[in-house]
Amino acid sequence: MGAEESYEWARTVALGFSSDQNTTVDSIKSVRGFLSLSLSAAFLLKEKEESVAGGFVAISDQLGEMFLTSTIQTHRGRGYQNLLIEERINYAKSKGCTHLTVTTKLNNTSARNMERNGFKLAYNKVIMKSSLFK
Repeated sequence: MGAEESYEWARTVALGFSSDQNTTVDSIKSVRGFLSLSLSAAFLLKEKEESVAGGFVAISDQLGEMFLTSTIQTHRGRGYQNLLIEERINYAKSKGCTHLTVTTKLNNTSARNMERNGFKLAYNKVIMKSSLFK
């Protein structure tokens, strides 16, 4: 992935997570940092020429982890997340993965899409936040 395409992927993913359709240089830089992981792949979906959704998969031996999946708010509800799930499952299989995981909140669109694609709940995870990190 070239510099321009990696920036576009990171910007699209960051925008998909944004609640106000804005993003910062720091958020794009943070997302883009995952591209340095070995045995990983970024996926970018476009509608016509507009980048609308992105996702990521990291692989270690036979285990894959899907994350950084988002769709820009104005393009949600069009099946892009399911396309990203399917593409990353196929990619992970082609790289020899026998297990694939994903982390998401319960009872939301992402969780339902994962279940539709064959994922099952493994366990609930408590997320804690410190007021030191606002």
